Amino acid sequence: MKRSYLIAGSIAALAFLWVASGLLSSVPKDTVVKTASVNNPLPQVRVKRLLAQNKVGQVVLFGRTEADRKVDVRVETKGRIEKLIKQKGNRVVAGDVIAQLAVDDRAARLREAQSSVEHYKLAYEAARKLSRKAFRSRVQLAETKAKLDQAKAELASKRLDLKRTKILAPFDGVLDDLKIEVGDYVDVNSVVGTVADLDPVIIVGEVNERHRANVEQNAQAVVRFVNGKRLTGTIQYLAKVGVTKTRTFRIEIAVPNPDGELAEGLTAELFIPTESVRAHLMSPAVLTLSKEGALGVKTVQADDTVAFHPVTLVADTADGVWVAGLPEEINLITVGQEYVRAGQRVRSIYENSLAPVETSQPVAGVKP
Repeated sequence: MKRSYLIAGSIAALAFLWVASGLLSSVPKDTVVKTASVNNPLPQVRVKRLLAQNKVGQVVLFGRTEADRKVDVRVETKGRIEKLIKQKGNRVVAGDVIAQLAVDDRAARLREAQSSVEHYKLAYEAARKLSRKAFRSRVQLAETKAKLDQAKAELASKRLDLKRTKILAPFDGVLDDLKIEVGDYVDVNSVVGTVADLDPVIIVGEVNERHRANVEQNAQAVVRFVNGKRLTGTIQYLAKVGVTKTRTFRIEIAVPNPDGELAEGLTAELFIPTESVRAHLMSPAVLTLSKEGALGVKTVQADDTVAFHPVTLVADTADGVWVAGLPEEINLITVGQEYVRAGQRVRSIYENSLAPVETSQPVAGVKP
């Protein structure tokens, strides 16, 4: 038992001496700080030098296709549909017969009206000769002339009624709808179908009040459809009266459509050019938001500190986004922008061989 007590006491004494040696030893405070600075170096960011370029601005809108003209074809005389000449979906030329009404007794009534005109012509000529010899009064002559004019008017009416048995296309286009069948009875003003003129096709959009001043009538615009096809059109109409609820203005772009390939009701993206601005081309991945929600980018200044610049989108292209509102030359942070804040010092690794921009320009905007 005494031997075990001796061993335990020796171990306790050694432990006490080891702990005491640690407490008595001292490490200079500056040595600890220096070690911390080595373990926590400046954050690294990847930087690319960019130079501003002239870029034609553009307004991007979404719209839909509409027919240039579209009318309901109505019947101008009553009758029974005897024959359909055109079918729904057929292309028509102005004056083409769409359908034929039954003539019935119209031809006979026309002949009767022609005979009546011939009768009153002879009566009028006879009355005129007698009036010259004073055998007829001027009143009787006028009555005969009135009957002749009435007969002529009736003849014209009968001819027009017979002509209207042919239902005609009002202009070149497509018979978009046909509401009648052979045997149907139609009355005056009945709608038998719809003709739409799709050449040119009109792309309709809404431009807001901020961009309206930058859009010019008769300017060229690019239209991109959902299948990727791009066509060029002309701005043919820009409304001067806006929609009160949305504060937007209707805009119409005419696109040639000679083959009728473009239908009505397609969605499209409109790219409308505006004035030229100084802008930078960059990947959309470098864009970030400030605490206030402002869209912008982060750059590295001459003193190796981070700066936030709010930007304005000018155009979105396949090569990247064009943004305005930046200095002519910038050191753009392309990797690591989300992990650093404005005013923080960083160490830059440049992607291109150009030297960093030596700039001390003040940074406009809000801090992230």
